[in-house]
Amino acid sequence: MEESRGCVRVHTTSLAVSNPGLMQSYQGLGSCAGTAASPLPLNPCPYTQIQQMIHDGTASNAAGVNLQDLLVRHTEGYQPIDAGTDETAKFYRAARMYNSGPFSISASGELSIGGANAWYVFVYFLLLTRTRMSAMF
Repeated sequence: MEESRGCVRVHTTSLAVSNPGLMQSYQGLGSCAGTAASPLPLNPCPYTQIQQMIHDGTASNAAGVNLQDLLVRHTEGYQPIDAGTDETAKFYRAARMYNSGPFSISASGELSIGGANAWYVFVYFLLLTRTRMSAMF
């Protein structure tokens, strides 16, 4: 969300894989940015595409690098966890891994060390909190 700034027509980023949509998700399917075949952005952006963007970034995928997968990995001890870590910390760590990769947390567990923008964790935590709260109602 930090890179897209909430714009549903944000351009897809690509290094090794494409990262489209609101959450710049790993090989996601949802996008209103346009394609090489049809370069004009979709306007208005269909609700189904927005829903797909959120699904792409949060639901489990084959690569195992979206928020649901990373929460499970953290819970299973995939990344270093200190004994005093509370339940909330796993959401911050999952957000960091979503931003910078599943092996991005330093051995010290400090989330601000390394290549990540410290604000990613805050933005994703807000998104996760909102998603979890809306699921309750």
